[in-house]
Amino acid sequence: MKIKTEAFRRFSNPILSSYVKGDPDGELMYLNFEDSKAYFSSDAFMAKLNFVCEIQEPEDNDIKNIKVDKQMFLALCEQYEELILDKDHIFSYEEERFDIRPVVISGEIPIDDYPEFDASNFEMYQFNSALLKNIRAATPYMGVYDPQVNRFGVKLVKRGVVGTDGVQVFEAQMGDDQEELPEVCIKGELIKIISTMAETEVCYLRYSESTDELYFTFGENEECSLATEQGRNFKIPDMEDEKFIKKFHHDTFIVLEKADLVDVLEFFSVFVKNERNERIYFNIKNETTFSVESQAESRGNRDLKIVECSPELIGEGFWVPRLYVLKAVRSIEDDFVVLEIDTTAPAFNAVGKNNKEAHIATVMLN
Repeated sequence: MKIKTEAFRRFSNPILSSYVKGDPDGELMYLNFEDSKAYFSSDAFMAKLNFVCEIQEPEDNDIKNIKVDKQMFLALCEQYEELILDKDHIFSYEEERFDIRPVVISGEIPIDDYPEFDASNFEMYQFNSALLKNIRAATPYMGVYDPQVNRFGVKLVKRGVVGTDGVQVFEAQMGDDQEELPEVCIKGELIKIISTMAETEVCYLRYSESTDELYFTFGENEECSLATEQGRNFKIPDMEDEKFIKKFHHDTFIVLEKADLVDVLEFFSVFVKNERNERIYFNIKNETTFSVESQAESRGNRDLKIVECSPELIGEGFWVPRLYVLKAVRSIEDDFVVLEIDTTAPAFNAVGKNNKEAHIATVMLN
């Protein structure tokens, strides 16, 4: 039997992303020669991949389906455009032979092991460059994996993308020329796969309001499909809730040059001895001077020139987490950063002066 390896090379990213050493399901990929499909899975998704296999000899019809080690099989696929599989389940190319000890499957694989991958009645949305850019920008703000605090992922809302780790909330708005997005949550484990595959393949999201099932498909003919469930219980806030918006969106503000603020925030890294000392103090001294102060064991302050400031903020100050603020400021795609501040509120907002497509809300410290 001849196996064409192109599909495995094209879609190696989701295959390798599903690899989990020591877990049989995580290590192995199922090759079904009857329907020319490969099946593989991880804790986050199950996947189906169409590939080409050709019967060369009559005895090829008797070759059993097998499970192969994902890494070893992909190593072969990277080297050879096609492989021959014989009745003893030995792979070869010309005179080179490889026994990667596949698991031979007698009969059909249990149907419960893999989904039907039937998304024919689902809505379809094609990922475009604007959405992918916003997803990538939101990724640093999603929480770490923790089943007790479900924030590991991003949420698509009608007009944008939201991510949060509980300290910061990132929101990027889609342009007015973009169609509304499906309102779904995408697990963090899938973000990197989608982002990587979108560089070379057409990517689609298939979804339905009547189920939690989601399908991510890659290729013009959807040659590779990932089935998963969205996290409807994601602890991501409602960005249209007026009460929540009031926590960080304020009419009073200060404008600073982004490069200067980044430089000062990075400078204070040398003063940090432990996580507790990541606290820094923002002090609006007067209408022209903004001071960033470290009050750790090693103390210091750096002054910045204010570009613009609401009169009500003169003389005010507040504590912030340095690394979080630095991450937020770096995310702003503008030469000038607007900090929307109310020192009596629980959070402040960072947004560009001229580019307001994305903003980041960050908690204040006591």
